[in-house]
Amino acid sequence: MLACFWAGEFDQATEAGDVYLRRFGDDQLVHTKIAHSYFVLGDYERAEEHYDNATSSEDPQYHDAFVFAGILYETMGDRDQAEAVWQRGIDLVAPRLEAYPDNVRLRLLLAIFDTLLGRKEAFAAEIERVMEEPDFNAFELYYLAAAHFALGETEEGVEVLRRTLRMGRVSSSWKQYLKMASPTPPTSEAYSAFVEDFETRYRRLRETY
Repeated sequence: MLACFWAGEFDQATEAGDVYLRRFGDDQLVHTKIAHSYFVLGDYERAEEHYDNATSSEDPQYHDAFVFAGILYETMGDRDQAEAVWQRGIDLVAPRLEAYPDNVRLRLLLAIFDTLLGRKEAFAAEIERVMEEPDFNAFELYYLAAAHFALGETEEGVEVLRRTLRMGRVSSSWKQYLKMASPTPPTSEAYSAFVEDFETRYRRLRETY
C-alpha cells in the first residue's frame, strides 16, 4: 500500500489499504495513507472518513493526518472544523514537546500547526529554533511546504523544498503532499526553477544508482 502511494498509484493504494484493514484491523498509518490517496483523487467524502479514523486514535503517532485532515476541511469550505483538527494536533504535540524540548521533529510539527492557524509570531519563534538544527526528517519539511502552499504562500513553500535539496534529500514524495495542499500547481518562476533543479538532480541519481 505504501509503495503504491509513493509511486502515485492512488487507486491501488486505497485497494491495498482496504485489504490490510479487513485482515488486520484499524491502523492509523494505513488510514492516513488511504485518506491521502482519496484526497489526491478528489474523493473528499472517503478521505474524510479515513482521516476521522486516523485522528480519533487515542495515542496517534502520525501527526500528518492532522495536518492534511485540516487542509481537507478547509478545501471543503469548513474552516472551523479545519482549525479544530489543527488545534487537536497542537494539543497532542505541545505536551510531548514540554517533556522533550530538544525534539526537533515535534517543534517543527508545532510550527506547522501554527502556520496553518495563522499564528505568525508563534510560527516564527518555533521555526527559528528548528532551522538552527541540521538533522531532522525531510518529511516534516514536506508538511511545512504543504502548509505554505495551502495558504497560497508559494515562495515560502518553494524555499522549504529547496532546503530539502540542500539537505541532500532528493525524493519525489513532496509531489503527493503538494497535490493535497494545492490542487492547482503553482505557476511562479521560483517554483518552476525548483522543479527543474529537482528533476535534474533526481535524474542524475537514477542514472548513477
